[in-house]
Amino acid sequence: MMDEHCEEQAFPQLFPTEEFGFQDLPWLWIVDLPSYLRSVSQVRSLNTQQRMVYDHVQDWCQKVVKSRKAGPKPEPMQIFVTGGAGTGKSHVISAVYQMAIRTLQCEGHPPSPAGIMQQQDISVEATKMGVGRSIAVLTSGGDAQGMNAAVRATVRVGLYTGAKVFFIHEGYQGLVDGGDNICPATWESVSMMLQLGGTMIGSARCQDFRTKEGRTKAACNLVKLGITNLCVIGGDGSLTGADQFRTEWSELLAILVKAGKVTAEEAKCSSHLNIVGMVGSIDNDFCGTDMTIGTDSALHRIMEVVDAITTTAQSHQRTFILEVMGSALRVSGPGDSAGLWC
Repeated sequence: MMDEHCEEQAFPQLFPTEEFGFQDLPWLWIVDLPSYLRSVSQVRSLNTQQRMVYDHVQDWCQKVVKSRKAGPKPEPMQIFVTGGAGTGKSHVISAVYQMAIRTLQCEGHPPSPAGIMQQQDISVEATKMGVGRSIAVLTSGGDAQGMNAAVRATVRVGLYTGAKVFFIHEGYQGLVDGGDNICPATWESVSMMLQLGGTMIGSARCQDFRTKEGRTKAACNLVKLGITNLCVIGGDGSLTGADQFRTEWSELLAILVKAGKVTAEEAKCSSHLNIVGMVGSIDNDFCGTDMTIGTDSALHRIMEVVDAITTTAQSHQRTFILEVMGSALRVSGPGDSAGLWC
């Protein structure tokens, strides 16, 4: 028989203490003492961020158990755990999973499969995660230092995971025109470009993409190549266009199928378009990021010039006004220029 005060006793906090005795262990846990000791050791090994996730899920599980007797049932909880290799994702998931099982079984009710965070199958190798997928990368709008580094990273990570990666030359214009503007990328094709400014795959303003007809042509080019993942590197206008493209994707597919430009099977295989936006702009005026691609280099160039001209200004005891580009540095007046006093 389970202790009638199980609800109060079944939630040991398992804080990292040096000593604990049998009197601290509820009857429910003494039955499986080896498992309990492993849990204590596992929880102690969690770092601060992992422990916050653990405690958050534990609080939710306790509310679920209490709601079985009285009180409203808590809202479903979803936690997305991410991070690179060796950051402890599977470790914290295992700790949370075991804790949730023990807590939700307190009153003899086995947890439902949908009510527990299941440990992700980590048997899939990183080099096979992208097999069967295709990724395209383009740069659009004004060029910014660091765009080549972003293109290189996208290409090599995509190839590493086993995905097919394509260059789209000349930005959205190349996406609309298709043909040789969309070509496969290789590991070697992005060599020796990390230190270069601008964008090696080109960038162009595109009026065609502003129209529904132009976006339909762009969608057709992607569907024909089986590309369902698009990485757009650009500023506000470029990412706004990408978002509109994604929003209209289903409608564009319907237009293409009706016109006979793509088959129903091709449209089904490309039914969803994933878009990743990387903010490339020296303006540093886009929400959701602390520093956009190109900002750091632009500020360094400005400081180099200011430092160089300051000595001349001091020598002649004069005041210089230096004009730089970038709306984030705008002081007054129209246009994308700003004045700096030296």
